[in-house]
Amino acid sequence: MTAFAGLVLAAVLFKLLGHQWFTPLSVAAAAALLLWRGTAAAADNRQREAIERFLLQLGVLIYALSNQDPSYHEHVALALCLVPALPRLRQLGAVSVAEGSVLLLLAYTAWSLAWTSQMAMSLSGVLMSTLCLVYLAAFVAWHGGDLRRVFGQVLLVLAALLVGSFVVGGMGHGAAGKTFSGVTLHRNQLGFLLGVMILLCLFELRERWRLWPALGGLTAAGLLVYIDSKSAIIAVTLALLLFLVISAQHWKRYLTLFVVVLVGVAAALPEPRMDNFALWMGRDPTFTSRTDIWADSLRLAAQQPFTGYGYNAVWSAHENSLSQFPDAPGPRYAHAHNAWIDWVLQLGIGGLLVYGLFLGVLLRRAWTLGRGAPAWQAVALVFYIQVYDLANVSTVPLTRFGFFMLAITTLCLWLAPGGVPARRFAGFIGPPAAAALEPQGPLGAPGIARWRQGVQAAAWAGVAFLAMSAYAIWDDGRRFAAADKPGQPAPKGVAEAGYVQPGEFQWKTADKLRDYQRRLHEGLMQQLQRSEQP
Repeated sequence: MTAFAGLVLAAVLFKLLGHQWFTPLSVAAAAALLLWRGTAAAADNRQREAIERFLLQLGVLIYALSNQDPSYHEHVALALCLVPALPRLRQLGAVSVAEGSVLLLLAYTAWSLAWTSQMAMSLSGVLMSTLCLVYLAAFVAWHGGDLRRVFGQVLLVLAALLVGSFVVGGMGHGAAGKTFSGVTLHRNQLGFLLGVMILLCLFELRERWRLWPALGGLTAAGLLVYIDSKSAIIAVTLALLLFLVISAQHWKRYLTLFVVVLVGVAAALPEPRMDNFALWMGRDPTFTSRTDIWADSLRLAAQQPFTGYGYNAVWSAHENSLSQFPDAPGPRYAHAHNAWIDWVLQLGIGGLLVYGLFLGVLLRRAWTLGRGAPAWQAVALVFYIQVYDLANVSTVPLTRFGFFMLAITTLCLWLAPGGVPARRFAGFIGPPAAAALEPQGPLGAPGIARWRQGVQAAAWAGVAFLAMSAYAIWDDGRRFAAADKPGQPAPKGVAEAGYVQPGEFQWKTADKLRDYQRRLHEGLMQQLQRSEQP
């Protein structure tokens, strides 16, 4: 409960303070926790493990929140969150080298320094990506490579982001323009995180029915519908259907039906299919100008298709050498709004092939584990992220949260009991290491009953505050919707404002229109006569 409250507080402060103030605060908090961990090492081993667990959770929170913009301001705190894994760095390095697919992708990004169009941005991107990959490998290793435990910890962080979004919404700081973004910087970022949370809740419920995952999944789904992030809604809906199909007993029959329905829907759409699909979803045919961005990006990629323009060098907000191209989208857009196009722009066709190899290795590992829960979960997660990435970007650069989810999944599958880790890691990774992290012994604290009562009272107060926050968010959305709602067609006999008296509506009678036409004609004749005078 204390760790969850700390995560909620950190998420709220990220939204309220922004990068400038949250960065030093997160660094100071991580440093203070490390100092506390050092003092608690000899006194209480359980307390030390709890601090280490919270530091790793804080790192996941920073990873998720700094996903939108590659600014890397919070990664100083992420480096401090790595400290609990320092004693295992040697084994961690050996595991990373043996695993291979994640390291190959990082090596290819580093190779792009040889041809990048912006050395400073590419170098900072490689360094920050290296830090993030070391962190996620440490996160997996600390939890023993157990996919369920890892997903459980990520789900806890996402639940804190959900609660924090309601909190900032109740405080009036959850909106970005006329859309609700919660503690994130953009509604699509919040939508992506909510989609991941819905999937993880379903993974939990598929194995065992529990109340909290059910409530969390339903709440996340309701907020996702409210913010209307259609990319995330489409992706998570298809991923949920796919997960239910492949985890069913007669999965081949249902999977065939699922594919047939998708093909049938696509074939039933009249030409042009993309435009009609957008209109069917209530969007404009350009997908909020995405088609223009895709066209610009593909034209730019065609000028340097094999190597791209360098890792993290395309979308720099600062000056870069891409400005020499008249059709360069870098100064105008934040990303290509399509991860596959973005891979080609940054690393060329070679980088796209390496990324495809990474996904293939992940799916191959899921296949080798057979029809178990980890395999179903991996396939559904990959499918969700790839569908979402058709209209957004969550995997490139490697500091984005979509890649974080894919990387921890492939590492856990490799380290799974049915996976292929080397025998020398058996004592370092697996059930014995995971079991060693379980809390041992009684709490032994005096006044435990009063403490529990206080926690329960605080929980009920939090539920009441969340209910009020939910109402405040709904009320804001209702007022925004009323302000944005287009006016109804004027009834017959009513003209638009401005015909006779600007700013007011008038009855469109014949006399009114004849009078308007007469005065307009007289005004034009007067102007003509004045122009003819010497």
